[in-house]
Amino acid sequence: MFDVEGLWACKYLTGSLKLPDNATMAKDSKKWFDRNTSLKDGTEEITFQGDFVKELVEESDYGYDLDVDDIFHSWKADKYKDIMSYRDQSFASK
Repeated sequence: MFDVEGLWACKYLTGSLKLPDNATMAKDSKKWFDRNTSLKDGTEEITFQGDFVKELVEESDYGYDLDVDDIFHSWKADKYKDIMSYRDQSFASK
């Protein structure tokens, strides 16, 4: 996530990524804020963060697939299943 955020910021600072007008940014910000305040559990939080990262990937032309929601959902399920052993599970790197 931090990689793509850094790339997005770099592209903005170097002028290769243009921001929309203030009204469009306010509308988009409100959409994300409202969605964030309505999240009910960790599963929805994972999906929310994944959607945020996917949008940054799209806007910054990151070039790599960062859709790892399924990995984090599995991790979360393992954690609920057994808090003592969930870190023993392994996942392939994207």
